[in-house]
Amino acid sequence: MILDLRRIFEIPGEKQEFDYEIAVENATDYKNIDLALPVSVKGIIKNKSGVISLEYKADYRLRHKCDRCLIEFERDYSVSTDVIVVKSLSSEDNDDYIVVGGNELNLDEHILSDLILHFPSKVLCKEDCLGLCQFCGTDLNESVCDCQK
Repeated sequence: MILDLRRIFEIPGEKQEFDYEIAVENATDYKNIDLALPVSVKGIIKNKSGVISLEYKADYRLRHKCDRCLIEFERDYSVSTDVIVVKSLSSEDNDDYIVVGGNELNLDEHILSDLILHFPSKVLCKEDCLGLCQFCGTDLNESVCDCQK
């Protein structure tokens, strides 16, 4: 979704609400994202006394492969963001703002990038996953192997 921010930048008190979905096909360029369902996004962008703020919540479901036992599973996630939108910065070393060169913001691109930043470093099917036997490959969540340890 492309947001036209011209009125938001120019008129204090102006706001624009949004409620839409990012289709699974729109995330295919992001190799780390394997969406099971479309991303549901709700939010608002508003000009409060000349400060442009973007608030949104994205709910989504990802397909994973457990890092210990390799079973495939799906898990639901939610990301909430509140960030300031500006037309330019005096320093390029600031990730606390979204910089919009013109009057348009590609919201899908920003949200999908946010999803990647919130990925866990290790994904387990369950917190106490035992994984696979390092010798025979038996799934230790399902049975006990006869390997000597």
